[in-house]
Amino acid sequence: MVRHGLVFLVAVFACQAGGGPARDPQPPLENGPRDGGVAVTVPDTPATRLVRGLVEHRPVRMSELEAIVGPIAMSFRDEDHENMGWLQRPRDGKGEFTPLVPRLDVRYWFDMYHETPSRPRDVGLETFTLEVRGDAAVAEQILRDKLGPTRAVADGATRYAAAHPFYVARVPGAADRFRISWYAEVPRFAIPEPDPQARAAWLRALAHRIATAQSVDEVDAFCKAAPAAAGIEIVGTQNRTANPYGRPTKDPRDYWIKFVPPVRATMVADAFGWGAIVAVSHDVHMSSWHVERRADTWLPTSGAASQWQVHASFAEHPLGDAVKRGGAGPSDARAVGAKDELYSLAVEPRFK
Repeated sequence: MVRHGLVFLVAVFACQAGGGPARDPQPPLENGPRDGGVAVTVPDTPATRLVRGLVEHRPVRMSELEAIVGPIAMSFRDEDHENMGWLQRPRDGKGEFTPLVPRLDVRYWFDMYHETPSRPRDVGLETFTLEVRGDAAVAEQILRDKLGPTRAVADGATRYAAAHPFYVARVPGAADRFRISWYAEVPRFAIPEPDPQARAAWLRALAHRIATAQSVDEVDAFCKAAPAAAGIEIVGTQNRTANPYGRPTKDPRDYWIKFVPPVRATMVADAFGWGAIVAVSHDVHMSSWHVERRADTWLPTSGAASQWQVHASFAEHPLGDAVKRGGAGPSDARAVGAKDELYSLAVEPRFK
């Protein structure tokens, strides 16, 4: 399913002989921790009080963040251009938000299809980043004291000391400042990448298990034994009632897994033997996309008795051009490229 809000772009993939993705070389890390994780003394300063307040209270709504950093005074007026999911302070990028927090960036949850932007409300936070005048090593020590050991993660050239949901980075060229970020969900750059060859092998085994299974219990047992290299999270059964418009079925249950992190759609298509695939949306807003075989106009099928359809959902809006298929709408399908990724996969009783 396409998720709204902050989008994390991955490095460009290129096919290797072994079938796995190859990343462009990463630039040198500019702002790694100076102390290498060594314990430091934590003085009582405005910056340390701010970081402690964030870590102890973990604000998840705008009002809770304001209670720690001061009034943000979010505007819901269209002309101020901050009622569609993000805002920054200072609003015009000039000057400073406060002497302690010169800059603040916030992304909040916003459903562009079902919410009214101008309706005042206490918005829920998706992520925020504060630029703080203070010592990054001290901020990292507070994370270790409160949340346990940190680990180094990199987003491009920026290195963070991470103890989810908090991430501390230095500001290049400004030794007296650091950035502290909070994420409601683990950001893509902080999720370890599974070995691509091991992941592809597991996906091939999953495709075989689904193709030979009589019930979702068999698929569930296989997924519960998955190694870390599979990169999955089990969601399980979401629907237990048969679709009245679907085919008759002995077992109406579905079964879902999430890919963590998302996986290349072409890797899944190769593992399942789907051949050429397209991304398709039957959503009036075209906000959710799934895989269909290019030669068909419906989901791929599988199961020992061909009793299931396989619903593989894209993580983001597909990047390819529109594709016209026989018997389909004029713009319901898009080409799938090497950078398009899948977020989840399910087996469901066949609809047709």
